[in-house]
Amino acid sequence: MYAPPVPTEPEEAYSVGVAYVFAIFLGFVSAHNWYIGRYGNAGGQLGLVALGVLCMVIGSMVSALNFLIWIGLVLLITFFIWWLTDLVEIPRRVRNANASARAGKLAVPRS
Repeated sequence: MYAPPVPTEPEEAYSVGVAYVFAIFLGFVSAHNWYIGRYGNAGGQLGLVALGVLCMVIGSMVSALNFLIWIGLVLLITFFIWWLTDLVEIPRRVRNANASARAGKLAVPRS
């Protein structure tokens, strides 16, 4: 006897687990945001980290520019707070990215 195909849920393009792994291990380069297509946030976080580290390195090497250490520290603390909020928001952002991928508004990563 013929049985009609059972409708299944479409496979999700993005995974919350993968996003968390990226956030925890590669959060300093904002890999979790690159993964789910939040390129503006990813670029902003990467810029904060790069500029913060650069300020701290230059400030520690040139004694006349010691104030750069404090500026770098503020930039890195800002990144850290932003990263913590990302950890809380990852499930919602992945849901939104999957909804956008289903609607065809976002490029779906190839397996």
